[in-house]
Amino acid sequence: MTTKIKSASLDNNIITTSHLHTNFSLDSDKIADDAVTDDKINLTGTGALQLPDGTTAQRPGSPSTGQLRFSTSKFQMEVYDGNNWVLSSTVPSYTAEFLVVAGGGGGGYSPSGTWRGGGGGAGGLRTSFGSTSGGGASAESDITLVSGTTYAVVVGAGGAGGSSSSGTAPNGGTSSFIGGDVSISTVGGGGGANYGPRGGASGGSGGGASGGSGATSSGTANQGFAGGSGNPHGYAAGAGGGAGSAASGGTKGTGLSISITGSAVTYAVGGHSYWDNVQQSGNDGNGGEGRANGAGNGENGNPGVVIIRYSGSQRGTGGTVTTAGSDTVHTFTSNGNFVA
Repeated sequence: MTTKIKSASLDNNIITTSHLHTNFSLDSDKIADDAVTDDKINLTGTGALQLPDGTTAQRPGSPSTGQLRFSTSKFQMEVYDGNNWVLSSTVPSYTAEFLVVAGGGGGGYSPSGTWRGGGGGAGGLRTSFGSTSGGGASAESDITLVSGTTYAVVVGAGGAGGSSSSGTAPNGGTSSFIGGDVSISTVGGGGGANYGPRGGASGGSGGGASGGSGATSSGTANQGFAGGSGNPHGYAAGAGGGAGSAASGGTKGTGLSISITGSAVTYAVGGHSYWDNVQQSGNDGNGGEGRANGAGNGENGNPGVVIIRYSGSQRGTGGTVTTAGSDTVHTFTSNGNFVA
């Protein structure tokens, strides 16, 4: 134990000093009020400083400017500024649930309705809401948001439908929520194969193969599943994989029903391999359907979405703000910023 008191004077059992250096504990009941009157106190060691604590109702009745205490009502330090008790510079934080879905891949092109285009893979999906995330993974842990921190939000676009006889339709765009110690990204869905036969593109979920002997394509681990293969004995193409299951030949992969907004919505469904020529819509990361009925381009994939949900009244800004019970929900259907 080491104690150093420099430039000290003793008057009526009160120590007045410009420098107190100690590595042992100071008990409040052994030091008179206002015993240390200067502004320099150095405490060393590996322990912690115990501040006065109590509820809001237990605040001093006649506080002085600069008094500091820990509020057990607000669970933060607070200081008296001469007029009011205000929270200290300790930055508050809060937990939030999230859903991040990338854009779906475009459906494949067919020049004549033969060797049909493959369905687009769904956008990769990650979530902490509920019990299941994309690709068969368990739901992730909630994130911690730090008040005042700006988090960049990117919403992946849907891939355009295939428009030529070569390669695959474009993949969907990546979605992300990044800032501070938080970094969440999902991979765009793989494009369906154009007239082939050939395999679809890998992605968040894999794109379907075109008609014939096109092979399967892989999804991204913990985000989505594989796309389907083409029929080696005919013109039928493979469907796109989804966040909930892999495609099986021309049967599209399923999505996941998630109620993070307060209502159940199915996200990240794979594109079918037989388009009905009606363009889908919505920010759900679904894959585009492959062209089959006549010559032409495949269907566009749907754009993704980023959703943040936390308990209580609104604390952050950004996106479209709604409520789900007593929770606040921020929904982003385009790029932007979330400020916690």
